Amino acid sequence: MKHSIGIVMGIVLLILAFVFFGQNQGRSEVGRRPQNAPNRQASPEQPCLVTLFGTDYDVSEFRNRHEGGDIFECGTDMTEQFRNEHGDDTERIFEEFGR
Repeated sequence: MKHSIGIVMGIVLLILAFVFFGQNQGRSEVGRRPQNAPNRQASPEQPCLVTLFGTDYDVSEFRNRHEGGDIFECGTDMTEQFRNEHGDDTERIFEEFGR
């Protein structure tokens, strides 16, 4: 009987671990990545989209020439990281992306 309880407890713990870690997949420090969004590493078929101040931008080509390096997490809202480095200077975005 004790052996059966141990097996049941082990199975319950595995299920709880699976549920916990399964729910946390795809989260970043900033927020959750939408399920249909590109992965952090974009490919030619999938552009690297980031959200800044509520607008999505394709930064695929910009990643290679960004002065701060390739810090982009595709599919995430990077507004807070932008603010930490550039403040609320949205003119920088408009100059680069023409919006």
